[in-house]
Amino acid sequence: PPFAHSTMLTALFLGLVLITLLLPRSIGIAVAAPAGMGLPFSPSSGAWDITSGYNAGDHVGGTRYGLDFGRSAGATTAGQSVQSPVSGTIVSSPYSCFAAKTSGGVSGQGIYIRLDGASYQSKQVYLQLCHISGLKISAGTVARGQDLGTVANDNWNSHIHLALVADSSSPSSSQRISVPFTGDFSFDAGKYDFAPSSSTGAYECALGYSSGCGLISSAPASASPATMTSPAPGSTFSGASVTFTRNNGSGANAWFLGVGYAPGAGEILWDWFPNASLTVTVPADGRQVYARLFSLINGAWQANDYTYRAATAVSYTKASMTSPSNGSTLGGSSASFSFSAGSGATGYFLYMGRSQGANDIFASAVSCCSQNVGGLPTDGSTVWARLWTNLPTGWQFSDYSYRAATASTRTEVIVDDTSSGFVRGGNASYWYQASIGYNSHMWWTYVRQSGVDDWAKWTPRLTGAGNYEVFVFIPRDNATSTNAGYRVHHNGGDDGRRINQSPYYDQWVSIGTYYFNAASDEYVFMGDETYETSGSRKIGFDAVKFVPR
Repeated sequence: PPFAHSTMLTALFLGLVLITLLLPRSIGIAVAAPAGMGLPFSPSSGAWDITSGYNAGDHVGGTRYGLDFGRSAGATTAGQSVQSPVSGTIVSSPYSCFAAKTSGGVSGQGIYIRLDGASYQSKQVYLQLCHISGLKISAGTVARGQDLGTVANDNWNSHIHLALVADSSSPSSSQRISVPFTGDFSFDAGKYDFAPSSSTGAYECALGYSSGCGLISSAPASASPATMTSPAPGSTFSGASVTFTRNNGSGANAWFLGVGYAPGAGEILWDWFPNASLTVTVPADGRQVYARLFSLINGAWQANDYTYRAATAVSYTKASMTSPSNGSTLGGSSASFSFSAGSGATGYFLYMGRSQGANDIFASAVSCCSQNVGGLPTDGSTVWARLWTNLPTGWQFSDYSYRAATASTRTEVIVDDTSSGFVRGGNASYWYQASIGYNSHMWWTYVRQSGVDDWAKWTPRLTGAGNYEVFVFIPRDNATSTNAGYRVHHNGGDDGRRINQSPYYDQWVSIGTYYFNAASDEYVFMGDETYETSGSRKIGFDAVKFVPR
């Protein structure tokens, strides 16, 4: 159609937002575009006029509500970038638009874009866009704001033509109807200026094809990103539940919040911030916390950063060695090391070495809360232990030193049933003795199914603390129980072991290796309770041997 710039006198705000809501590239999250129509040109390209056909009259080509756009105040329109005002699907091959209206001008190419899911009077809605040079996409889907090409050069008549049509068959059929830019098809509000002109200086305005031409200014009102109003920047949270409160800023239409342990991170929260406040759970571990508040302004994300401190740190405690005691002498070439669990621990690791922090003897992850270590020296040297604890704040350790055992300081000890370290008790009438076994003497009695009646205890006089293997002597006769129960009391605790005495014939039988402190209250105990039928078998009591290990 003929084209001329109109003279502009006043301005009203017409909202047009040219954005497809996408988070910044560093975020990479797609968001649905706002409803309504966008502009067919970049909002950064200066002021434009609506030169004809604004929602009234009969625009050329039967598109009653068609619009022509051109740069204001004589600025060059040809060559300006053309952007898609909507998202949709291209439904026709590019076609030649209306013929050029000026000498040497070109008509450019046009496309129809189907607004998928949009209808008007029960008909499918299409957008017609004309006078594009160097069309960059001719098929498939197109996104709102996508670059389509540039305005074709028609000398002083260069412009962009835009219209909405609806039809049940194709957008170019004779049955199509023109769709007004109202309701769901109105332009976005709040960003750009528009005012009907009191003068009809434009060519088609003068012919009455439009109720008024106007100015669209692509310079948006001043805008600023939202800011956090609570908690105060740099403050310490009072607990694990934290409510962030923001203002809207100016000119923003979407907000997003990232909370994490580094600037721009989001391992605590990475989510939209649609309302004025948002409650977040932040671990109360005393760590530095970073918040980044994003605001979407004119299709671009802007951000403000804030730093906080998590609530008072949880008290974590590393594990500590409880046995053997720090500085004590080890009992032999192996030892059981026990330690407390600590508080908040998620793992443990133990070093044993000949120097502080060394691991030339032992190095391994260990389970709570003890570990047996072999291969210890027996030369009286210093042995170091380093117990590591994995806490939420990182690995921590404590060091302990011991004196290695000296092989000559401990000797084998035997407590016979005739020794001073042997004590028996119970009903004396049920005790029997025989001249067999170790040193040609033993005691025996009949088994009981439940409850201890007769019992014996062997208490050694050990020559040094350490690990000892405990042996019991089983004589060739008067020892037929299949479930004789020995209890070893050592290092402040008890370990039980049951033995079938019947297969042995004057033999030493091991019941295990245990750590002894060489204290006077350590012993081996056995009673006549075997859970066998009372009186059905005999249980023998003879010597017990303690061998350093």
